[in-house]
Amino acid sequence: MSALLARRLPILNRVASVCVRSLSTHRSPDFGFALDVDGVIVKGDSVIPEAVEALKKLNGENKWNKKIPYVFLTNGGGLTEEAKAADLASKIGFEVTKEQIILSHSPLKAWSRRYEEEPVLVIGRDACKEVAHSYGFKKVLLTEDVYALNRHVKPFHHPREVNKTNISTVGHTDRISAIMAFHDSWDWGMDLQIMFDLLTTHTYSRIGQKAPPHSSTDISLRPSEDLALFFTNGDFTYSSIYPSPRFAGGALGVCLESLYERWWKNHGCQAAKAAGVTLPTPKDGGSMLESHFKVHHYGKPEVPTYDYAKDMLKRHSARIDETSVINTVYGVGDNPASDIDGANRAGWHSVLVKTGIFQTESDNLSGIVPKTISENLLEAVEFAFEEFEKKQSP
Repeated sequence: MSALLARRLPILNRVASVCVRSLSTHRSPDFGFALDVDGVIVKGDSVIPEAVEALKKLNGENKWNKKIPYVFLTNGGGLTEEAKAADLASKIGFEVTKEQIILSHSPLKAWSRRYEEEPVLVIGRDACKEVAHSYGFKKVLLTEDVYALNRHVKPFHHPREVNKTNISTVGHTDRISAIMAFHDSWDWGMDLQIMFDLLTTHTYSRIGQKAPPHSSTDISLRPSEDLALFFTNGDFTYSSIYPSPRFAGGALGVCLESLYERWWKNHGCQAAKAAGVTLPTPKDGGSMLESHFKVHHYGKPEVPTYDYAKDMLKRHSARIDETSVINTVYGVGDNPASDIDGANRAGWHSVLVKTGIFQTESDNLSGIVPKTISENLLEAVEFAFEEFEKKQSP
């Protein structure tokens, strides 16, 4: 019996070896995707056809018959994650859950405890008030609400009907503690004016009241913790149906920084000197605004947003398969300055597609180099599949 076993042992070893190689070769994919929306999935109101085919593959129509985890990481916003999921699902024809949606302002949920009972000014369209409430902020003002409290804030303004349910809870004696840019401005003139007033005068610290000239109670001359700023979209432009890019939230931030710096040089520094107040000067590459106030940046390409996105991707992956592991994250986008820079900084595999802002290799990448350039999302997904198979080859 032992002689027979000895003769069969080499055969059994070879069979076992083949089985092990087979198991390793057919191991489940260990990667996931973070997908930009505008310029990758849709362009304007139109769905990019190759994106639909790519999503089919990610949803299980692949050689492994496995769902590949993916989330949508966008600098868009102005609505709840649930509403965005429903809107996107109606366009692409696939189920999208709110847990797969990461909007520019999604990470601000974490700040609701800090500012739960404090008045905050939210920049963005009317629905942003609902979004802020859903995050846990209780005292929310839009600039249109401020206008309703004092119509002299913006001459020649044509007011629109907004939900003024918070006017009764945020009034003339309340100090605004934070400015939160949730979405693109719908009225640049009024938004910039009111944000500027908050930065440079006491007018809206307590709405409708102004401190005497050169007073140390001037917001700009008080410690920066009195007023915090949150910018959630650093994109200077975005891609749409219009043939050339349109201004985005990042452009609004640039305008505010420029206005504040001009005011400081022409007036603020003299007021500070008269009040005996010394404020820090900008660090190398920093702005005057950031040296005087606590400024928090979210959205792509900011690291806190990518940390949040990676956590959401892992959670989504666990819902698909509790045993799944993500070793590689493919960050796919059309904007080098946000999508690619952010993915590179996060240690992801960045993929630049040519279906949005970026069109050809001759376009200026501003020194930001993607790890892969693909024609569209479908090509990017197929590339990821091929890379995984290469790793499984004996």
